[in-house]
Amino acid sequence: RWHMMAAHCGATAIVLAVATACEAGAIRLTSPCAMQLMLSRRACHPYMQAEPADDAEHGNGALLRAGTRDGYAVHEELTVTPCVASGTPLPQALTLLNAELFPSMSRARKSCRRGSVLINGKEGRCISTVCPGDVIELQTRVNAGYTPRGKPPFSVEVIWECDQLAVVNKPPGVVSHPPPGGAAGRQSMRTAVQYAVAPPASGTPGALYRPHLVHRLDKGTSGLLLCAKTKPALVSLSSAFAQRRVSKRYVAVVVGYVEGESGMIDAPLDGKEAVTRWEVAARHRSLRLGHLTTLHLYPT
Repeated sequence: RWHMMAAHCGATAIVLAVATACEAGAIRLTSPCAMQLMLSRRACHPYMQAEPADDAEHGNGALLRAGTRDGYAVHEELTVTPCVASGTPLPQALTLLNAELFPSMSRARKSCRRGSVLINGKEGRCISTVCPGDVIELQTRVNAGYTPRGKPPFSVEVIWECDQLAVVNKPPGVVSHPPPGGAAGRQSMRTAVQYAVAPPASGTPGALYRPHLVHRLDKGTSGLLLCAKTKPALVSLSSAFAQRRVSKRYVAVVVGYVEGESGMIDAPLDGKEAVTRWEVAARHRSLRLGHLTTLHLYPT
């Protein structure tokens, strides 16, 4: 019985820690209600240098002027040279003028569709063409554009935050993301964090329209959630989770007396491979249940 409860970490589990990516710092917790986050300010810097994957429009130049959209700013300017023939499609011209930012036509088209490319001060499209002498400007979001209305659905504790990301404490009994169809959408962490997390400072490159949860926890589970405020942070943290470079620790109270001091749970969970290392933290007597065991769980 305890194996099933420990593997699923259901409503009886108390999640104490979900550590962020290795390069982002370390999270230390002392008790469920007395959490201490050990993250230096420089922990944010790696996210400002995130991989260029899906993020070419950010560039690396200083902000030049306000963009054509609210919350956007121009950060790079390119002049079409005579080596680009008149009538060249805009995406093709981008790959010729800056192969580092636009290594493929797909990347260039995506930036055009997002409204991130201007031609002579006006937003360009994938079907737009350029001529020698035209000025191409790249713009990116630098201010969050979403302002929540009304009262928050419930209170969310912010453990730590900077202009790039935030660490929030998810209470038990609420979902991380609303289910398909929008049922109980406001009673979700995705909605609540928009009220709790401060937007990034004005001028922050790659600022997201609204904060994004990087991962999820089950409805009955409490614990730390990482929330990205900028596209570089979102890309870097999502990559860390996908590559299993995130260290996680769960604490679960299970029914029964667990034999041994440590072990491994190797059993499929929801049809997927799941391996979890466990250690006994404490054992307790219960008048109603007989024995309770506190476990530290480390998913791999």
